[in-house]
Amino acid sequence: MAIAELADHKDDSGLASRARQAAVKLSGAVAEDEEHGVLLLAAIKGLIGDAVAIRTSAILEKLDADENLPFSEYRKGEGLNAHGLARLLKPFVTGRRRCGSTAA
Repeated sequence: MAIAELADHKDDSGLASRARQAAVKLSGAVAEDEEHGVLLLAAIKGLIGDAVAIRTSAILEKLDADENLPFSEYRKGEGLNAHGLARLLKPFVTGRRRCGSTAA
């Protein structure tokens, strides 16, 4: 880490940041995405309540509007999008199921 810090200080290559990220992964520490994923699950549980299904757009709108959640700061302040939502939820997915109406 010290070598990476010195190298980064000399040429601002971002080496120190990448070294810290690698150290976190190797140590098994909880990454920010994982923390946000747990926070996201709790928030979605509150949004859904007793509903059987809720549109992704409605979830995103409500998450981005909640000032107590960090998601409005995602994508340089544009908020969480469907891809980001899926990425955060991926570690918790055990199987795929599509909700919605189907033609009969």
